This record gives sequence, structure tokens and C-alpha cells, in this order.
Amino acid sequence: MKQWLGLLCVMLAASVFAESRPITIGVQMGPSSLDPHFAISTPNQMVSLHLFDALMLRDDDMNLIPGLAIDWRRLDDLTWELDLRRGVRFHDGTPFTAEDVAFTVRRVPDIPHSPASFAGAVAEIEAVEVVDDHTIRFSTFEPFPMFINDIARLYIVSHRIAEGATTQDFNSGRAALGTGPYRLIDYAPGELIRLERNPDYWGRKPDVERLNLRVISNDAARVAALLSESVDMIDIVPPADRERLADDPRVRLSEITSARLIYLHMDHLHDPSPFIRNHRGRPLPENPLKDRRVRKALSLLIHRQAIVDRGLHGAGRPAGQLVPEGLFGYAQDLLPDPFDPERARRLLADAGYEDGFRLTIHGPNNRYINDGQVVMTVAQMLARGGIDMDVQLMPANVFFQRAARQEFSLFLLGYGSSSGDAFRGLRAVLASWDPVDGMGASNRGRYSNRDVDVLIRELLVEPDDDRRGELISEVSRIAFGDYAIIPLYFQTNMWATRPGLRYIPRRDERTLGINLRIER
Repeated sequence: MKQWLGLLCVMLAASVFAESRPITIGVQMGPSSLDPHFAISTPNQMVSLHLFDALMLRDDDMNLIPGLAIDWRRLDDLTWELDLRRGVRFHDGTPFTAEDVAFTVRRVPDIPHSPASFAGAVAEIEAVEVVDDHTIRFSTFEPFPMFINDIARLYIVSHRIAEGATTQDFNSGRAALGTGPYRLIDYAPGELIRLERNPDYWGRKPDVERLNLRVISNDAARVAALLSESVDMIDIVPPADRERLADDPRVRLSEITSARLIYLHMDHLHDPSPFIRNHRGRPLPENPLKDRRVRKALSLLIHRQAIVDRGLHGAGRPAGQLVPEGLFGYAQDLLPDPFDPERARRLLADAGYEDGFRLTIHGPNNRYINDGQVVMTVAQMLARGGIDMDVQLMPANVFFQRAARQEFSLFLLGYGSSSGDAFRGLRAVLASWDPVDGMGASNRGRYSNRDVDVLIRELLVEPDDDRRGELISEVSRIAFGDYAIIPLYFQTNMWATRPGLRYIPRRDERTLGINLRIER
């Protein structure tokens, strides 16, 4: 009976979706801006990929594929040449040329108030030469074998449209005209983005003609919206609802192991640290988190498998490094720390904190899967080790602004490898912060280790893949042995649709209209 009911739901839904009515996706989080160069956060990039294209794109398994560039070659140690796709037009009808790529490269480092800059993607470029309308040449300061991976991160804007345009001009829609599969209809920040299919798109045309991205940050409300049919699809399916939705004939689930690491970052910068106190509530003059023994103790107090089993209902995997198995740079010997509270207490005592201290942990409550619950669970685990814990949760837009200003002592973050390897995360999260060179763009705790920096810079110029793998493993062993950050787990990405729709899941957790299929 259930099979027949499910088949009937699919047949009825397919006929409805074929009528070209708007399809609404309930997304957990909207972008902070429609400016494709404002922030490298996943919600921003997710929307950018609807409106804009990059020179190279990533398929669902994060492999690099042609985008606005159809071919690329290394002419010598310092020079790269790209052949650009012909016949592509921006949403206003103007043709895409090499001038737009050159303009984009110049624009990226100069975005005011960017909380997570794309500057690192162009930091190694010394000069750009427009050879002709469909050929562009780049010179780098030094040999840079990762050039294609870096330049692939840029969303190309029109020099005619974006010249002199501000981030607000993109948010208003005036400058939000790309070459992507969808065109913008309107944008209500934090609420709704309405899109329509670009009929002149150069690539595969999306099945969905009119697409709405509706922000529903509350997990229960997002599921309820799907079941009540007020939305047709949701992302970031709450793990607690996984089994229930899988058994519901009105719902179709899609899932895949994520490349996103959820981890704890720590204040490596301040003395005193802003949210560390003694038991009488007075600031400690020295920051305990600058002591490796304390950082390691925190890691040993965390039962990662329990977080996955109870907090995520099995939708994750304990982590000991930046990327999961299967991605380039994964080190077989970097395993998650065991749960060892006795050893943790000895380490705290050795560091002079036998009686612990007071510590506040901060985190978002609407960005990652069950993030608020995970933060509270981590706080409970640390409290069992003798640390008096307080918890402060806040909306992601507030949280990330404060984290970028180094206002926290201990805080929960996520890093998704958009390049399919560990190098990008090492450079962004663990390298010393250097805005000029684009190093440490996501290093919100300001961790700094000279040995790590030297090896990362060596990685920038190493052309041999085998040697690169060895260097990545060496950097990872140093940084994670130093407890630069505390890795917790890798998420499982999950989406749910109504019958008649099917979502092709992505390891990078992006929710894209072009991956949504109408089944006929």
C-alpha cells in the first residue's frame, strides 16, 4: 500500500511541477550579500553560482571542470594561458570577454568590509594580459602550480556593469547581472531571493524555470514547510528527522558525505582572552589557550562519537584533520583524539589549571547542522573536566561578524573544502593571518606557527603532486599536533524534496537550482 501511495504522489507531483509554477526551496541560511566577491562563505557562493559563473566549475564530487574557460595551459613556470568560452552573454545581453576576467581580478582585493575576502585567490598574480577577446594570460610572482585551483574560485562580473559598482549596487540588483543559469528577479535580504531561468545560458538549462530561495533558519519550521507543501524542497535536513522523512511517501531524501569539517577555533591572540575568567569572575591575566597542554586537554574531553551518535543521529563522522578520506591531502595517521578525561585533567594540572577556570563558548544557532545543540554538548563535556562553562549562541550573521573581529575565546566553526583538497584549508584556516598575501583568510583565532607558514609557502610553488601530498601531511601533523584548532566531525549533507522532484547531492553542500530535476 505504501509503495502505491508513493507512486501516486510522484505521478501527481510531476504533473504539478510540469506546469512551470515557481519552485520554492527552503534554505537554512541566505547570503550576506549578492556581491559575488564580498565573502567566501558557502551561503554567499551558493547564490553566486545561480547568477554568475566561474572560469572553472566543480562537479558534484568536487572535480574541476570547464566553466567560462574551456582550456588552460602552463606556458612556463610563471605564465598561464586560458582559452575562454565563446558566445556567452551577461544577463543584459553584453558579450563575455577576457576584459571581464581582467576586471574581476582587479576588483576582488578591494571589496570594503569583506568578512572573508577572496583576495587570496589572486594574491599570486603579478600581471594580467588580455591577448584577445577569448584568450587571457596570467603571470605569477613565482612558480604557482595551484594557480588554476585559485583562479577557479572567482565569479566573473562584467566590467561594463560592475565598474564603480558597490556591494549595495549588487544587493539592489542593479549590478547583479552575471552569465549564470538564473537571473535575479528580486532580493529581500534574510527572507527571499526570486530567480528566473536564463534562456540564453551556455550550459545545461535548469529544469526549473522560476526558482525561489526562501530563508527558513529554524529546522523544525523548514521541515514543517516541506510537509505542508509551502515549499517544495529543503536543505540541511535535521538529522533527528532523517528516519521519519525517509519513511514518508510525501518526501524524497538525497544525501552524501560532506567535505565540511566542524571544529573549535580558539583565541591564540589575546592576553587576557575576552571570555576566560577565574572562578570569581575576574579575567585571567594570561590566556590559558596559548598553552598547548590546555588545548590538547580540551580535545581529550570531547567524545566525538557521542556527538555524532546523539547530536547528529549518526549523520556525521568523527574527524582528526581538515578533509575526509578520499580528498587529496588526507593523512591516514591523523585520527580523531580519543575521549580521555583522566589524561585531560592531568594536562590541565600540569599547565597550572588543576582547578580549571571559567570559559564561554560561542557559536551560531542557524548555520551548521544542529550547531546550537553541538555547542551545548561540547560545553557539557568540557564542564565534566572541571572547566566552568557558559554558552552564548547567536544568529550566524552576528556570529561571523564578531568572530572576524576576534571577539571570542572558544567558538564553533565549519570549513568546507571547495577545492577538493586539504591545501586550501591549510592556507585559509591555519596559516598566519596576512591580508596582503591572502594567507589565513579564515584564521579567526589568529593561530600562528612559523613552521606551518614555511611549509604552506613551499606548497604554493611545489609542482609535483606526490611531494605536495607529503608536504600537506607534514603541515597537518604539525598544526594538528599543536592543536591549532580542534576538529570535531565531518557532516553528512542531506536534502529533502517533494515527489516529482529529485536533487542531485553535492559534497560541497551547495543547494543549486541547476541540480534540481523535475521527473516526468
